Amino acid sequence: NRYMASFTISLGNSTHSPLLTSSLAHDSANGLQEQASLNGTAGVDNRISYGATVTHDSVTGAGTTGSINGGYRGAHVLVNASVGAGSGYSQASLGIAGGVVAHPGGVTFGQSLGDTVALVEAPGAAGARITNAAGARVGKDGYALIPYLTPYALDTVSIDPTGLTLDVQLDNTSAQVAPRAGAVVLVRFKSQSGRFILIQPHLAGGAALPFGAEVQDEQGQVIGVVGQAGRIMVRVPHPRGHVDVHWQNDQGGEQTCRLPYRLPARNGEHGGRSRIVQIDASCSPVNDNASLARTGS
Repeated sequence: NRYMASFTISLGNSTHSPLLTSSLAHDSANGLQEQASLNGTAGVDNRISYGATVTHDSVTGAGTTGSINGGYRGAHVLVNASVGAGSGYSQASLGIAGGVVAHPGGVTFGQSLGDTVALVEAPGAAGARITNAAGARVGKDGYALIPYLTPYALDTVSIDPTGLTLDVQLDNTSAQVAPRAGAVVLVRFKSQSGRFILIQPHLAGGAALPFGAEVQDEQGQVIGVVGQAGRIMVRVPHPRGHVDVHWQNDQGGEQTCRLPYRLPARNGEHGGRSRIVQIDASCSPVNDNASLARTGS
């Protein structure tokens, strides 16, 4: 007769709480087998994994053995290591794996590659996390590798913009591709770059700009609207220039005023992080016909 019992319990109530697993097997003819193991993960995206196992076996005469292991899943490499010892033996192992893809934009390193791979292109989005590939992040050159895609199926590729500098805005954070087996597919995410500014504009007499008025750049493209209290938050590509604000008055007439800006140098910004630049500016009336002529030129 053989009797077995096992249990698993979480040592805590957090996301990264380790799991303790224990098992016991009794053989009425030969003896007892006992095993206990502890496994867990740590870090963002569960990048770090660890574990330890202890076994006592009187059935086969192996005695007591033990081992510990750990792993790290980085954006460009996978590392695994383990050591173990028992009666009359010891062992150690180290494994390092990664992948590389050469493309027209350069050379991109990543985790071990599967049969079907995605190359993500997201200019300016360095450090953004690829949500469907644990540990994968966009590099400084704006590229990242997704090591495993399902061929002949609709795969969703997503970017988490959390933590990106305010100077970069992704036009979209999700895309879908249906690759062939063995393909390396390019997934592009368009982005916009520029300094992020908060403008407190003033009309003649101190009146505030009307809520919802369109804000256009120097090329006549709409880049925002006037918010509460007449404030404007926009991203501008150049350190100096102007934006135009357009609205209709109570009689339905078109109104336009111009806000010049000049941004300070980036002194005091650390670690690549940008700060919102706050500007007080007077919005001067602009002749609509002249404005249209300048926009058309």
